Parts: sequence; C-alpha cells; structure tokens
Amino acid sequence: MESWTDYIVTLFPLTEGDLEIPPLTINNARTDPITVSVVNQGPRSNQSSEELFLEIEVNKDSVYVQEQLLFTVRLFYTINGIRNPQFTELEMPDTVIQLIGSPNQYEKLIDGVRYGVYEKRYVIFPQRSGPLEIPDILFRGEVTDGSSNFVFRNLNTRRVTAFIDGMTVDVKQRPAAAA
Repeated sequence: MESWTDYIVTLFPLTEGDLEIPPLTINNARTDPITVSVVNQGPRSNQSSEELFLEIEVNKDSVYVQEQLLFTVRLFYTINGIRNPQFTELEMPDTVIQLIGSPNQYEKLIDGVRYGVYEKRYVIFPQRSGPLEIPDILFRGEVTDGSSNFVFRNLNTRRVTAFIDGMTVDVKQRPAAAA
C-alpha cells in the first residue's frame, strides 16, 4: 500500500526579476532550490473574469479619528463548490479592526447572471489623522471541477484567486469641541 501527501504552495511575487525559491524541508525530505523568472503581465486583478471577482466598499470617504468606518469585501462567483476561502488579513497600523459577525453568503442577480456572494464586513476605528490606506485584497480558494472519485471520496479541485486594489480613506482630526 502506498500513500502520500501533496503540498501545494501558491506564491504571489512582489517584484519582477529572477527570484530563487529556497529549498523546502519536510521531515527528512528536502527539495532543491528553484529559480523563477517573474515578469509583469499587467494588472494582478482578474476583475474581468465573470466567474470570480472581488468588490470592496466603505460607508464613508472620510471619517474623524476614532469614528466608526464600515468596510465590506465581497467575493462574487458563478462557479460551484468554493472550498477553503481565504482573504488577505485586514491589518492597518494605528487602527482598531473587528470582523462583524460571521461571513454572509447569499445570491445576487447582476445583468441577468446569478452570482453567489461571500461577504465579510468589518468595523474600523482609525486612531490617527491622515490617509488611511486600506490594503489590496487577495482571495484564494479551491473549487471542485465536477469530477470526483466517489470510492475514495476524492474531489478534483483547482485553485482560484481574485485580487482587487485597496483604497484610501481620509481621516480628519476630531474637532476641538468633540475632544
């Protein structure tokens, strides 16, 4: 009898050029280093894809220090069986960030196309004035491709990603009367 574990690593390089992926060591096995050539293929977004895209939204373009800002990220998809959804962690310096409840899932009809929607809502309290840079959001997940091996309960999957640029919100100093 034979068994194995596949490890799948998805890389998102931040710069162009020749990059070396160092050796990976798992138990007593070690890979060789790999050199990859990273080229700019235009925008990182697949927002033109109709099967999977992201949308982000804030409830205000500007807020005062410590004022509540609502931030929503939505994944729209027409493909079935999204598994292991992962989004970029929302981290910003000098802010208090909290996820509001559990992610919501629902359907929405857009231009005659029915999309599944996976929505996460956050409340953000900026602690200093100036531009608040909400980071780019990356979604990673897996989808089933429809074929499977029912004997071993194995589903064939493929990895999918979606990306959207972040945004900037203006944070103003609180008025003296409010301090």
